[in-house]
Amino acid sequence: MIVAEPYSATETEFALLKLLSATNSVPVFIDEYKPYDMQRFRKNTLHRYMRRLYTGEVEERGRADQTVVTYRLAAPLCLAGETRPLEPALVERIVSSNPSKEELARILLMPGR
Repeated sequence: MIVAEPYSATETEFALLKLLSATNSVPVFIDEYKPYDMQRFRKNTLHRYMRRLYTGEVEERGRADQTVVTYRLAAPLCLAGETRPLEPALVERIVSSNPSKEELARILLMPGR
């Protein structure tokens, strides 16, 4: 069994770039989205990448040897936390879900799980 841990909502800009360009089918799971508890530039970076994912934008980064590496932002994104982004450009691009703790507990206790 493969166990995948979620990524942090406060990853560095380059880590987000690598994560969000590594796949176009398997969702990247980012947990602990707490904008009130994040540094402003980390929140802004995450929001910027979320907007850019929607249109599949490309970002290029230069290397010391003068070559350029191209990253296509294409990963499906699952964002989990105590709240959701409130920025209008993001709200119109997300599907929001608010499961209750009781319902989640009931599902986890179902026979055959």
